[in-house]
Amino acid sequence: MNEIDFFGEALAASRTFGLALAIVYSRPYAIKLRLRKPEGTFIEAYHSQKTGRVSFALIKGGRRIYGADNKDGWHEHPYGEQERHFACRPFSISEFCEKALSHLPSKPVK
Repeated sequence: MNEIDFFGEALAASRTFGLALAIVYSRPYAIKLRLRKPEGTFIEAYHSQKTGRVSFALIKGGRRIYGADNKDGWHEHPYGEQERHFACRPFSISEFCEKALSHLPSKPVK
């Protein structure tokens, strides 16, 4: 997969889940994206074609509250236990968005 394919998957996920998509940076062989919810929570997605690295994080209040990446093999950083690693199968952007967003209330808390 290259950066264009990764961006295309992110664009499809943003439409599916009603998230605003922004490019944080794009460099030759690497891209970092944010898929934002209206209340400020966002999913950060990173892909490096050169290294094969892929990482996803659900960020709320400036902190990762859930994540997954393939550094040293695919693993999750579970919701509520972000420093732990549990082996998992690879995630697509859409699969990560679906799982990550399931940890959030369906309506913003006021």
